[in-house]
Amino acid sequence: MAEMGAATFRAVREMCGLRQADVADELGVRLSTVKRWERGVVPLPDDARVWMTGMRLFHEGQVEGIVGDIMADVDYGHIDRVCVLEYYRTQDEYEAATGDTMRYEVADAYIRAAAEHVAALGVKVEFAYPDGEPADER
Repeated sequence: MAEMGAATFRAVREMCGLRQADVADELGVRLSTVKRWERGVVPLPDDARVWMTGMRLFHEGQVEGIVGDIMADVDYGHIDRVCVLEYYRTQDEYEAATGDTMRYEVADAYIRAAAEHVAALGVKVEFAYPDGEPADER
């Protein structure tokens, strides 16, 4: 396994939409411990590296699935000029729209990453909240 340093650990955590508190809870450590890992004050333990690597792979798989769905819709003509992706403001809004209890910030992280991928492929992307209000007009 390639060495994961403090900056990579933090960047992957943020990329996945995870809070430091989420990491602390999952790994059974104090929030201050996660903060020290990310500042490079104390070395990252192997279990933290392995867990974060798993989270990165899971995130990439989720993004790949969303991108695949979007591109299939483009290929089949279901998306004409603009792909509108649902984005969430609150946990309650996310749960009401999806029936899922995953943290909405994590779902939004998937959506942002997928949007970057499909935009790079030439698909115009916009965001909207579940109530139909465009995310950029709040």
